[in-house]
Amino acid sequence: MSQLSALSVLEPLYSFLQMAYGPETKALEQIPFSTDAERWLFERLAGSPLPIKEAIQLEPARKRVLSMLLTQYVMFFTMFEDLTFEPGFLAGTSETGLGSPLLLYMAEHRWPFPQMLPQ
Repeated sequence: MSQLSALSVLEPLYSFLQMAYGPETKALEQIPFSTDAERWLFERLAGSPLPIKEAIQLEPARKRVLSMLLTQYVMFFTMFEDLTFEPGFLAGTSETGLGSPLLLYMAEHRWPFPQMLPQ
């Protein structure tokens, strides 16, 4: 199997983000950034796959941090379209769920643009 392009990774990630938080995006921006929610998020990403139902049902502070992280990765994969990934990188990932390989990548690399975090 051939390598996956950044665009291949971007597509389900963007769809997941839009389905989970699209209508709420502006409202989520009004919620204060929580370092407790950030800590929780990176612990959660290292766990099991993330179904969209769970993402939608998160408390607001956790939704905010997850939305911010996913938005940064959408930007990252858009800007660095020459990146490639192993064929199994999207295992378990679709517009309705994020699989373990993708989540582990995010947990390991954290914020692609930390300078964008609220101070």
